[in-house]
Amino acid sequence: MSAHPRPVTYVEPNLWFERLISDLSKRFIDLDPGQIDGEIEAAQKLTCEVLGLDRSTLGQWDEGNKTFVVTHSWGLPGLEPARKVKSQDLPWFTSKIARGEVVRFARLCDLPEEAAQDKETLRRLGQKSNITFPLRVGKHVIGGLAFGMLRAEREWPDQLVGRLRLIADIFANALARKSSAEVLAESQERMRLAVESANLGLWSWNLREEKIWTSERFSSLFGLPHGAQLTFERFLDAVHPDDRDNVHSSIAAAALLPMEFRVDFRVVHPDGAVRWVVNRGRSDASPAGNSARMSGSILDITERKLSSDRFRIAVEACPTAMITVDGYGKIVLANSQVEKIFDYQREELIGQSVDILVPERFHGDHILHHAQFAPHPRARSICADRDLYGVRKDGSEFRIEIGFSPIQTDEGNLVLCAITDITDRVRAMEAISDREKLFRTVANSAPVLIWMSGLDKGCTFFNERWLKFTGRKMEEELGQGWASGVHPDDLNRCLEGYNAAFDSREEFELNYRLRRADGEFRWIVDRGVPCFESDGAFRGYVGSCIDISDWKESERALIDANEQLLEANQRIGKMKELLEHENVYLQKEITVERNHHEVVGRSEPIRRVLMKAEQVAPTNTAVLLLGETGTGKELVARAIHRSSKRGGRLMVKVNCAALPASLVENELFGREKGAYTGALTREIGRFELANESTIFLDEIGELPLELQAKLLRVLQEGEFERLGSSRTMHVNVRVIAATSRDLEAAMREGKFREDLYYRLNVFPIRIPPLRERREDIPLLTWHFLRDLGGRMGREIESVRATTMTAFQNYTWPGNVRELRNVIERHLITNQGPAFEAELPEAIHTSAFVEGTAEESERRHILHVLERTGWRVRGQGGAGEILGLKPTTLESRMKKLGIVRQ
Repeated sequence: MSAHPRPVTYVEPNLWFERLISDLSKRFIDLDPGQIDGEIEAAQKLTCEVLGLDRSTLGQWDEGNKTFVVTHSWGLPGLEPARKVKSQDLPWFTSKIARGEVVRFARLCDLPEEAAQDKETLRRLGQKSNITFPLRVGKHVIGGLAFGMLRAEREWPDQLVGRLRLIADIFANALARKSSAEVLAESQERMRLAVESANLGLWSWNLREEKIWTSERFSSLFGLPHGAQLTFERFLDAVHPDDRDNVHSSIAAAALLPMEFRVDFRVVHPDGAVRWVVNRGRSDASPAGNSARMSGSILDITERKLSSDRFRIAVEACPTAMITVDGYGKIVLANSQVEKIFDYQREELIGQSVDILVPERFHGDHILHHAQFAPHPRARSICADRDLYGVRKDGSEFRIEIGFSPIQTDEGNLVLCAITDITDRVRAMEAISDREKLFRTVANSAPVLIWMSGLDKGCTFFNERWLKFTGRKMEEELGQGWASGVHPDDLNRCLEGYNAAFDSREEFELNYRLRRADGEFRWIVDRGVPCFESDGAFRGYVGSCIDISDWKESERALIDANEQLLEANQRIGKMKELLEHENVYLQKEITVERNHHEVVGRSEPIRRVLMKAEQVAPTNTAVLLLGETGTGKELVARAIHRSSKRGGRLMVKVNCAALPASLVENELFGREKGAYTGALTREIGRFELANESTIFLDEIGELPLELQAKLLRVLQEGEFERLGSSRTMHVNVRVIAATSRDLEAAMREGKFREDLYYRLNVFPIRIPPLRERREDIPLLTWHFLRDLGGRMGREIESVRATTMTAFQNYTWPGNVRELRNVIERHLITNQGPAFEAELPEAIHTSAFVEGTAEESERRHILHVLERTGWRVRGQGGAGEILGLKPTTLESRMKKLGIVRQ
């Protein structure tokens, strides 16, 4: 490795790169989740080898530790492992990636001052160039993918960035799929453990088939060997003869009508043993309306059925945890719910002190209560005045509610305890309290008047904006106090409408006048909505009010305007016939205009442009079109718009360079009447006109700096205010911007906002100049000859070979627009069927021009730069052709005043 390595420059990829992307996509689509990690590192290695990169590192976001953890890495042999790098050492990089931004630098000196710690870490690691992409899943960043150079510096052109971004998206989707598979596997395992712990036998039967699927536990409950094939006839044979008709009729009913069912019956084992089981199941409907499949579970209930003790049966069947305690505080009976909430087996509890279920810190109080209860037993519950806790076998505590009831048995007096786990109830109450606090916070920040009422129709809450509007205190408004602010003429109508809606639990809307703090009565519209709990319980009403006094005034103004419209309608009728003729003419003009602006070309550069346009068109992403004047940026913008979901609507165009700085804001965002001197009417802006459509901002680089912040807000939030108005307008506009300026240079000079640039530069498309697609010149020439010739009544049969050669050798600084103008000019003077044109003497590159040596050098360098498309560095660049180092050539260009236009 040399002391001064030559910077690596990206060369336009061929179709093999596209095949690489396609290959990776196919490999990751059907990949087993367990193979994803290995495939990612293999893809990292392949990408780096193909592009000559030194290292690729993938880090995933650890939410618990709030950091990125390196999980996949590949680097050239001999390099320090990237897994040793910690995101704490790269705080600036970490924050950028966490916000979903792409970070790239061609050299360390490109990093900003706030990245000083990152720069030191990267210098220590030997990093010379790097690009890092956020790995997104929806709106969430799950990690970052980096590609870096340690041997030499490297540029990161937009085309390479776009392709590497595709690889990042492939990795992100693969990691998300792996995560989902792991979650699913964990859920399935929990389900399996739940079924096993419940001791259930599972079965499923497709009625169109004879065989019934059963679990291992099901087979044991029927006394069958595991794996034995079960049919419906064999199933009925195993049912006790006295229960067979009942079972058959239950299943037959479920087969006819989709339903949930339960049936208890006895099963006779092959050895003659009889067991009671309960079968719970459900049947699902087929398209024909009858049942197509049945499934369910079998549970052994022999002990419960055969027990003659009705008390034990009742306790066992109770959905609440029930235990019976004798006079000494010993547990003599516990149902299955006790096992579920305390995690004990009943055999472990019988004979133990009930204190085993009480936290140790309450044992003293528990003994005292037991001593008081024993001589004077009475049924009661304990919860409202105390926080009670139970303790599970593993020592964990949980909130409970306990009910006591004394019972008399042959064995003596016992105490029946009903224990309910109220953990979820307590959480629900806390959640309700949190929701109430959240509602009040949201209500107080809302821009409307909000109120709440309880079950007695009295109001229980008013937000701060209501109190500010009325100028009264909360206690003055509560209950029916708010009614004192209603206009006397509207009060009865207001209360009648409110009471009627309240009694019927319906939504309502009322218009009435309410006194404002300054004493003026303002018209408001009041909308109320009934509130219900999840269980259907009615809680009261929530309402919101909006001041509509201005709307009322507008309504009166509309009545006056309607009379004027009726008079104008008579004049419109007379003009209708004339307008119809003009409409036909305009449609023809529009058709000609659109046909004229079709994109013409088959060269590889223009195909890439069209391919990018097709890719981005279906999305709502902002597009930035870059290219010299006359290259057809507006044509590409139209193509994107027509292929988008908004193509059925008008695309609004704004030329930012053609408008005076004082009128740009008015043109884009509109104005209110009286916004400034001379603003006699209200006028909507181009963004409002382009709502639900596309706006094309041509020459965006000419937009005044003071308006760029307002444009950035529209792009990010979709909102703005008209000139002279404080009301926020909301729009849904897709933005396509175009410029022939170097926006990055303008950014460095402080003439263009950096945040606006990155917001617009989401999907940049560079429109190649005509000199970079010379193979399209013949197609364009014939296109313009047919189009312009048809308009002039001329028919061109051929083009002189010398003319076509001259056209293809000329650099066309004015691009396609200049070519069209040259053809139109010569069509006027050339009357024959063979088209012939002669380029002006001043634009022949071979013409001899006298001047100083410095002028000759300047012309020579300009000529070479135009041939190479102004590419200074790399193979085939101007520096190599002129035999000069790139730095020397740039110095000469600066001295001679050569700047790309």
